[in-house]
Amino acid sequence: MSKKQFPYFTSANIDDNYGVEIGNNPNKNSRRRAVLVLGEMYLNTLLVIPLESLKENDRLYKPFEVLLPKSCGCPKDSKLLILDIRTIRKEWLKIPQEKYKINIRLNNDIEKEVRQKYRQLRNPSLYLTRNLHDPNDPTMKIRNKLVEYKIDEDNVGYAIGVSDYVRVDKTAKAYFFTETQEIRSFDRNRVRVIDMEEKKEIELFPYNEIETPSIISNLYFN
Repeated sequence: MSKKQFPYFTSANIDDNYGVEIGNNPNKNSRRRAVLVLGEMYLNTLLVIPLESLKENDRLYKPFEVLLPKSCGCPKDSKLLILDIRTIRKEWLKIPQEKYKINIRLNNDIEKEVRQKYRQLRNPSLYLTRNLHDPNDPTMKIRNKLVEYKIDEDNVGYAIGVSDYVRVDKTAKAYFFTETQEIRSFDRNRVRVIDMEEKKEIELFPYNEIETPSIISNLYFN
């Protein structure tokens, strides 16, 4: 697919989630979630931002949410969940991406807000000014730390924090770059920080992979 075909709105099966991580739409046992596809990351993955329909009384947007009105081309007035930006495998799309994609018409203001709020995720000062975590709690500072995350009951993976934790409900979440070159948002309760002694026993993946390719360069807007 060429760059000019991004972004587009589609439906994906996102069932690899834990706690406050965004998964499939919980209504009516849905096996799908609306996503905005921003571009291709690697050979078989797409960078997406999950969407959530705007509720009737939902007028106050959290620091990492962007209003996406129906007039942009999505089925309902929605919000883009920037904190939950992630990669998905192409086969997780519920419908053929070539035949059924719906073009999203993003105006300059929305594009600017998406980029701005993504960059804010990398800015630690925002977490303090918006009271998104306790500045006296060092465990909320996860950026650039090596962690182990739970895949299932028997398996774990490794990742590096790309943002600090943001409080969500009674827990927190941040987003990470995994050893399998995925961008993922993880619930704090799924993650364990690796200590220095353990690091010596783990074959580390290159830290500079976080910027290669740059996530920002993969935001394709019409």
